[in-house]
Amino acid sequence: MCANQLNAEFVIEGDVFRVIRQLTYQMEDVRRDPMIEQGWTPDIDRFLYDLAKSVPKDKPPVRVRIVVNGQYSSRPAPQAEAPASSGEIVRSIPRYICELWPSLLTTTWELLGTLEARYRTGFNEDEIRAALVTMTASVAKALES
Repeated sequence: MCANQLNAEFVIEGDVFRVIRQLTYQMEDVRRDPMIEQGWTPDIDRFLYDLAKSVPKDKPPVRVRIVVNGQYSSRPAPQAEAPASSGEIVRSIPRYICELWPSLLTTTWELLGTLEARYRTGFNEDEIRAALVTMTASVAKALES
């Protein structure tokens, strides 16, 4: 997708992250074949689930900064970095997972459909669409060479 850039990063604002977190939690529960076509694996699912879970729900962050690294592992673990004093939480993820995350979220959303997504995530269609657009644009900008 992009040149190998090791210092890429992007920010997901707290309100958007809440939507992304809930949609990420649903990835494992949709039809498997379309997800596999997008690059989904159980290890990637576990990684993203753990990353979403690692951000405290009770004290929503102002922002979640994702630092993209060149690590490639068959079973990576989300790496927490020291929180910034501004209410920002920092997480480090491998580039290949960062490249897949937006398309996996979009496929999850499409497979769930509007009503099921609302039921499972608590967010309406407009909130989900806006979060996906923001996430996809942020990742693309961070990874462009």
